[in-house]
Amino acid sequence: HRDLHSFPTRRSSDLVAVRCARAQSPTVPLVSKGGGHSYEKHAYGVHELSNTTVVMDLQKLDHFEVDEPASQFTVGAGALLAQFIWPLYSRYNLVTPLGTCPTVGIAGLALGGGHGYLTRVYGLTTDAILELEMVTADGEVLVINSTSHPDLFWAMKGSGSGSYGIVTHFKLQAFRPPELIVLGYATFPSELFPLVFEAWQRFLRTLEQASYPKEIGTRFSVFGPQIVVEVYEIQFEKEEEPFTRVQAIISDQFQIGRASCRERV
Repeated sequence: HRDLHSFPTRRSSDLVAVRCARAQSPTVPLVSKGGGHSYEKHAYGVHELSNTTVVMDLQKLDHFEVDEPASQFTVGAGALLAQFIWPLYSRYNLVTPLGTCPTVGIAGLALGGGHGYLTRVYGLTTDAILELEMVTADGEVLVINSTSHPDLFWAMKGSGSGSYGIVTHFKLQAFRPPELIVLGYATFPSELFPLVFEAWQRFLRTLEQASYPKEIGTRFSVFGPQIVVEVYEIQFEKEEEPFTRVQAIISDQFQIGRASCRERV
């Protein structure tokens, strides 16, 4: 198996690489690689129908530009979250809903969904997409948004990762950051999984029924022999006793574990 790599540094390089690959052989698979977090190795050139794959590695397309008055920013499709999350917050006091792993690439996250601590307040990462630029398989460059190619814009937001073309950059909406994220968690041994998971599902239904404000969220994780249930609250104004609601929820909903609370800024 042979992988032929291209490292475009701007859109024109991307465009030329796509056209050259197609000119050599229309049957040679062409895949794009952003952050490389692909459990199925889609971004690494593994293809069952061909011994040769062209891998478009977008890591050098990591530009980042903020339109501060509009609370919007543009980021290259090869950027990792860590490359722009902190500058967006520290320089401009803005955030956008993202995941929790800093080495994940923006492209796969945004095109596939993108769930994180701010999701219940601001939506998924894909909901924040305002516009994207894409190179199609025949080398055409498209600017895609709600008025230009609206059907494709709808399709890209959730199922666009490697499906319709190679995205070169995104324009995303940014938002006011919270003052504090309060995080509480309860831990359980793995043998209690059925009981804990059932309790967590009940709590999710309670969240969806609007018994709690959208600033309250939860996550369920399994780390080897341990189950961790997180409950968190997004606070836009820091309270005198910030842990009160989170501690109460854990005590009410998950009474069979060891609970702890901490804060994230």
